[in-house]
Amino acid sequence: MAPLAIFARQGPIIEDPSKEDTWNWRKVAQDEDLVLESWSQGFVVGGLMLMGCITIANMRRGVILHKLIFLEQLMALTHGTFCFMDFKGYGWYLSSTAALLYLSYILHNVVAWMKVKPFFHGKSTIFEPTFVKWTTRIYTYSLACTIPPVLFQITDNFRFFSGYGGWYTRVRPYEPLMR
Repeated sequence: MAPLAIFARQGPIIEDPSKEDTWNWRKVAQDEDLVLESWSQGFVVGGLMLMGCITIANMRRGVILHKLIFLEQLMALTHGTFCFMDFKGYGWYLSSTAALLYLSYILHNVVAWMKVKPFFHGKSTIFEPTFVKWTTRIYTYSLACTIPPVLFQITDNFRFFSGYGGWYTRVRPYEPLMR
């Protein structure tokens, strides 16, 4: 187990968070919370860096798929750094990196379609043209339907971490359904 460090806090530990603005989770966090958050985000950053190295090693000239995968990983990697920051614009930094993370979800779906598309299109496909047409439509429409909730989640993040909204705590549990 990692040793606990002494963390500099912005203020005293708040006994009753309902009497203060609670959008800054660090004001109510215990030392163990900060250590757990740091370790988990460190693993995320390390894992994405390792996957990025593997992606770079597999890149070939003229293949856009690997470049999109690497871009997706870079967008997700930025969000893993938020817990190491502590400055006045922390909420904006957190929300900006979360926006890139949400956009990487959309890019991931595009990459997934690029990987699966050869099974449905081309000369060697085993599916009928009608099935291929409907599969393509359903996938692209479902991908398009995920964009409005992602944009809502991005704006909701900015509002919540800037101290302007309470929708975040009500909407956040439903986020996996929207994806």
